[in-house]
This record gives sequence, structure tokens and C-alpha cells, in this order.
Amino acid sequence: MPTKPGLPSAFADLVDGRLLGAKCVGHHRLFDADLDNMHESTEQRSARHAQAARICATCPVQAGCAAVATEAGRHAEGVWAGRIPAPRPLGRPRKDLSA
Repeated sequence: MPTKPGLPSAFADLVDGRLLGAKCVGHHRLFDADLDNMHESTEQRSARHAQAARICATCPVQAGCAAVATEAGRHAEGVWAGRIPAPRPLGRPRKDLSA
């Protein structure tokens, strides 16, 4: 992979060229699946993700973002290419009592 202009070589491999110019830059808190050390309701998370999806709607790299998210599979958490994740229940998962 060629080195990205202006980036130290140690960081160049961390940048996917398909995401250069994305409108989400600087707005990561809207796109994150969960916010660290923040307790938000399902409704608050949904509103935050809806705001992120509105940013995606006019993003010039939406197709590249969708490709990156598909390649990342389950590791792509939060809003990617305007796709809002299904709400996750709050708290710890329940133990399977049938085991």
C-alpha cells in the first residue's frame, strides 16, 4: 500500500483511502456504538445514531464506507454508511438457564 501524503509511515497503514474525505471526521461520538463511561437510554442512543445517519446521507465516501464496514464484519460497530445498528439491550446479557 502506498504511503499517504502527510502521514508518518507508522500511521499510514491505519488509514483506509476509501474513507478519506468522510464527513464523520471529528464527529465520532455520534457514530460510536456506545459511549465510554456514559449512561444513555436506548432512545438517546437512537437519536444520536439518527443524527449520524443524516451526516452519512450527504457523505461523498458512503460507498467506500459501506465496503469497509462489510469487510470488517461484526467488528464494525456503530453507524457505518448510514446504517443504524439494531438497539442493544442495556446491562449484562442474561445467562442461558437451559445449560
